[in-house]
Amino acid sequence: MPPPSRAHPCTPSRADKEAAAAALAKNQAAQWAAQAALRSTEAKVAHLAAIEARRTTLARMQRAAGVNCGSAGKWVEGRRGCITRWSRLGARRLG
Repeated sequence: MPPPSRAHPCTPSRADKEAAAAALAKNQAAQWAAQAALRSTEAKVAHLAAIEARRTTLARMQRAAGVNCGSAGKWVEGRRGCITRWSRLGARRLG
């Protein structure tokens, strides 16, 4: 049995342990940063997809209802809550 003052040859030194711990912490921090960037990118993509879906759904609903802006591009609500369209002849009731 070796004397207690001598370390076993296979036992890493304190400096080796600290270097290994620092390398592990650095790798873990890099992984966390990559995962955070991925989550951020996924969140942005999901947000933009939701906006596009709302726009597409609105356009689909307008087409289904026959709402065509024409050249004026202005739709307003009339006196009685009816949607009207501006034309050369004035606002026409659509409904």
